[in-house]
Amino acid sequence: MEKCYIYDRNKGDIVIVGIIPKNIIKGGIPIDNNVLNLLTNNNVSSLKVDNKLLPIYRIDPQGIIHLDSRIAKENENSIFRIIIAFENLNITAADFTDNNWHSGIHRNNSIILLENNIDNNRLLEKKPTSLIDRQGNKYHILDFSINGPWIQLSLKEKDNRS
Repeated sequence: MEKCYIYDRNKGDIVIVGIIPKNIIKGGIPIDNNVLNLLTNNNVSSLKVDNKLLPIYRIDPQGIIHLDSRIAKENENSIFRIIIAFENLNITAADFTDNNWHSGIHRNNSIILLENNIDNNRLLEKKPTSLIDRQGNKYHILDFSINGPWIQLSLKEKDNRS
């Protein structure tokens, strides 16, 4: 059975693409954990196939989207899309300066220091993959780690030629 996957993050949206399986059983479409989290965290209630919306009746925590059996059967082998608006997430580097850090920016490595607080943790739960600084430079967020009162974001500058 096909599983859906995150296809693209474009123009501020996350687009999830998948295939409604052939010989679908009871309208159930298996999904992976990342997609499951995105759907439940964003209260997604339908799939888009061509220009029609197919209502989702429930999403099992085991990773199955349930559609009406008849509607699912009529749309077997169809490609579906789910579009989730991904709002701009604003972060502010921690107000911390020492021999290694200047205003929350590491002096020698591509690391940003954030305060470990509820707002920043909620932001990171949305799994952002890129960051744009005030000068318009784009970075991939490679990883983040929590160290006591701090969150460290490891970054890699994006190649602007791509």
